[in-house]
Amino acid sequence: MSERAKGIQEYVTRHKLSQGLNTALNFLCRLEPLRDSPYDILPHIIREQFGRSSTAPFLTKLEAYPVLDNAGNPTVEILLWTDSSIDGKVLGKCNCTVKMSRTKGLISALGEVINSTVSNAIQGAKLRLHQQEDLDKCIVESANLPSRVSLCISFSIASTHAFQVLSIPLYQHFRNLLHSKESCPMTWDSTRPIVTVLEHPTLNLTIGILPKVGTSFSDGAFLCTSVARHAKEAVAFLGNFLSRKKSLESIEACLDMVKTAIETAGAKIGEDLFLSLSCNFAFSPNENSYALSSDKSFTPDELITVFKELVDKYPMLRLIENPLPFSESAPLKEALPERIQLAFTNQPGEGALIDIDELKSLSDAMEIVRESSCVIVVDRSEITNDTSCADLCAACEGAFFKVNNPLTGSGLALSRMIRIESQLQSLPKKREVEEEVAILNEKTATTTSAVSAEPEVLP
Repeated sequence: MSERAKGIQEYVTRHKLSQGLNTALNFLCRLEPLRDSPYDILPHIIREQFGRSSTAPFLTKLEAYPVLDNAGNPTVEILLWTDSSIDGKVLGKCNCTVKMSRTKGLISALGEVINSTVSNAIQGAKLRLHQQEDLDKCIVESANLPSRVSLCISFSIASTHAFQVLSIPLYQHFRNLLHSKESCPMTWDSTRPIVTVLEHPTLNLTIGILPKVGTSFSDGAFLCTSVARHAKEAVAFLGNFLSRKKSLESIEACLDMVKTAIETAGAKIGEDLFLSLSCNFAFSPNENSYALSSDKSFTPDELITVFKELVDKYPMLRLIENPLPFSESAPLKEALPERIQLAFTNQPGEGALIDIDELKSLSDAMEIVRESSCVIVVDRSEITNDTSCADLCAACEGAFFKVNNPLTGSGLALSRMIRIESQLQSLPKKREVEEEVAILNEKTATTTSAVSAEPEVLP
C-alpha cells in the first residue's frame, strides 16, 4: 500500500468514520487506477454511479457448482457475472434445491450444462439485466433445464437488477416489469393470507383458512398461524392416541377438526375466519374418475354432487382450488352459489392461482397476471430460497397470498408481506384513487359549466 493510501486509512481511523465508508474507501483504493493516486477517488465514484444509473450491466456468465442447503439436500448454486466498470463483478447468486433423489454426480452434470451451454448462450446473446423477458427466453431455450432451475435463475436476475443496479425494493421492480414501465406507482389493496392448516395423510386435498374482508394482512397472518399451531397439536393428538386415518377418513371430519382448531384459537368460524379447499385429485382416464384417496374415486358428476353437499353443509367455505380441470369446471361453477370462488393453477382469468412451481420463468408468471384479476399467489420459498414470492404478490396487488408451511419455512414469507404492508399501507388504495379522480372530474366539469354560463363582463 502506498504512503497516501496509508494516510487515508489513518484519517478514517482517527476521525472514527462509519464502517461502511471505511469499507468503501478500502475497496476503491484497491482499484487499479487508484493504486498510484488514491486521492483521485471522486471521478471513479461519479463514473461508477453514472454507469449504474444510465444502463444496466450485461449478464456475461453463469457459474454453477454443487452444494448442500440447510437441510442437507443436494443443491446447485449459481453465480451471476456481469459486465460493469469494475472488471469481473459478481452481482447476484441463487440456490436451487432439487429433488432428494438427485445425487452429487447428477448435480455436477447439471452444473456443467449451466456453465457451458447456458452460459455460452447468455454470453452470445449480449443481453443486459433489464431485458428480463429476453434473458428468460434465452435461458429456457438454450438447454432443457428443470423448470425450477430456470425459474430460480430468472428470479435471481430480477432481484439482482432491483437491488444491485436500481437500488429499489423487489416488489417495485416486479411492478415495473408487470406494466413495462420504468416507474409504476404501487398501491396496497388489502391482500389477505391463505394458510394451509391441515394436509391429510391419505386424502388428496389440503384445508386452509382465510380471514374476513377488511382484515389487515398482519392481523390475519398472526391469527391464521395460531390456528395452524392448534391444528398441528390436534393432529399430533390423533396420531398418538387414536387412529388418525380412521378419525379423518372423510372431508367432513377434516373440516370439523379445523373448525375446532379455530374455536380453540379464540376466533369465530364464519365471522373471523373462513375455510378453503385445495384439491389434488388424480385422474384415471380409463374409468373417467378422480381419486379422492387410494380406495375412493368419483366421476365428474359425482364430484360435483360432493362439492355441492359440502358447500350446503359448511356455509363458511369460500374457496375451492382445482376441484376439476379448468376445461370441465363450467357445470360445477353453475351448481355452486356465488359466494364460492373457484381457483385454477396458472389459468388466466378471475381468481388465477399463480404457482411458480409449474412455471419456467418470471416472465411466464407476469403473462398470466396481466390477463387475470383477484390473483392468488402461492409461496414457494423452497424453490426461490428467499421471499421473492411475497414481493411478486405485492406487485400483482394479489387478493390472497397462500402459504403451505406457516410454521416452518413459509413464516419468513409471511413476515416479508407484513413488512411490505407496513411500507405501502400509507399509500391510497386503488378504489380511493379512482373515487378521488372521479370526484375531481365532476368538480372540474361543474366549474367549467358554471363559468361558461356566466355573462361576459367587458372591461
